Amino acid sequence: MTDLRKVYTEIPEHYERVNRLITLGLDRWWRRLMVNQAIRNAPDGLWLDMCTGTGEIALMLQEKCSARTTVLAADYSHHMVKQFNEKTPAANIPKSLANAYELPFQSNSMALITTSFATRNLHQSRDHLIQAFKEFHRVLKPGGLY
Repeated sequence: MTDLRKVYTEIPEHYERVNRLITLGLDRWWRRLMVNQAIRNAPDGLWLDMCTGTGEIALMLQEKCSARTTVLAADYSHHMVKQFNEKTPAANIPKSLANAYELPFQSNSMALITTSFATRNLHQSRDHLIQAFKEFHRVLKPGGLY
């Protein structure tokens, strides 16, 4: 198993460029598609981009949300969040260091939760994936979207 902490300590400044290269640029299209589908029926309120990495999804959500919505970004990697903080528009998005298996948010508080490519890392085992989904479900409001 890959030591993900080590990977996300070493790659932040290259993360977006590597994604562009290995996906032949399709990652941008995938993100736009996901954001457009996610917000189509998302209620206003708190929107969480979990496993935000360098914040590409959080920034896209921020561009499209109403004034009645606040986008939050969370990731377990301090180094990835630091890279996100270096982006100019990132200052408007509250960020949290958070483990997907034990979220620091109140139950029933999020109207929308997004994760872009995180499932590949959350699926270290069946139990890990189930725990993450349980946490997402716990913080999701009734009628909220994931």
